[in-house]
Amino acid sequence: MHQARRSFGLGMLASMATGLAAGAGPARGATPAARPWRAPPWPGPLPAALPPQDPAWPDGPLPLLVPTAPGGSTHFLGRFLARQLGRLLGHGVTVQNQPGLGGMAGTCTAGLGAPDGPALLLSPSTAYAFAAHLHPCPVPLLRNLAPLGLLARSPQAICVLDGSGLTTLEALIHAARHAPGALRYATPVAPHPTALLLADAAELQLSVVPTEGTASTLQALEQDQADFACLNLCSALPRLRGGALQLLAVTSAERVPDLPDVPTLAELLDQPGLHITTDFALFARRGLGEALTQALAQATREAMLSAEARELLPPLGLTLLAGPPEAFAATLEAESRRWLVTLRQQGLARP
Repeated sequence: MHQARRSFGLGMLASMATGLAAGAGPARGATPAARPWRAPPWPGPLPAALPPQDPAWPDGPLPLLVPTAPGGSTHFLGRFLARQLGRLLGHGVTVQNQPGLGGMAGTCTAGLGAPDGPALLLSPSTAYAFAAHLHPCPVPLLRNLAPLGLLARSPQAICVLDGSGLTTLEALIHAARHAPGALRYATPVAPHPTALLLADAAELQLSVVPTEGTASTLQALEQDQADFACLNLCSALPRLRGGALQLLAVTSAERVPDLPDVPTLAELLDQPGLHITTDFALFARRGLGEALTQALAQATREAMLSAEARELLPPLGLTLLAGPPEAFAATLEAESRRWLVTLRQQGLARP
């Protein structure tokens, strides 16, 4: 991905089948997501979290901002984390949604660091490392936000409605090449990094159908306003198993063990470096204070290593990471820089 020639974009879709859920030219080459990373051992046993009666705790519940609409994978993970943190810390955590601008509307709200603003931000990498260069915040993201760590990772899944006629990725590519610009995709993140990779590698010209979130992206497919979309795998699986969607490819470096018959984008296009994942990261407002921030980081790691997390999240296509803040800070910088270079080369990055 090195030259700007076309427009592209895909979306992160779907609602979760669980009680936790509420409600232009591509350039040649591929920009992979961050290199696979496994959390190193925590240095020693987890210390006890800061007790809720400590003066550092706010009077009311801690607000956790999710910068996407309800019904998608980020919202699902946010609800799971809020419940686990409440249990571990003995202090309520409430989820607040603020979608828009590919996740940057809410991410920037948290990044302003207002004393009465959200205490926590759960953001996907499509926002903090990608859309941040399309819709930059008024202040650098990390000026007022402290990274608490990477929580989980999900590959993308290139999907169509079952019965759409586009039964393979080869058929989708053929249709796009036969009528340049006619093939439509829905997305709340325009352009979407997965679309950058697909359009660049296959030399496609695609038309964008902007949406507000997961539910409206699915609605665009169902109402024939879009031909295909790209979901986080954890969002796609419930609808795949229900027969509503068909997976044409996953965007991970290797096939997903639970979906051995679904090929990777890399193998279909014979480009081994062509892969991308969505990482989910947690941030805390720096004004919370060191003691409370440390307690939140420790409780977050414990939540993601819990039996509940191991039981619920991997079957949904999520790889648990649960790394300490120090490891995440370097990963965040490298991933953000990687996409900034790509977007600048394509003339898409904003100063």
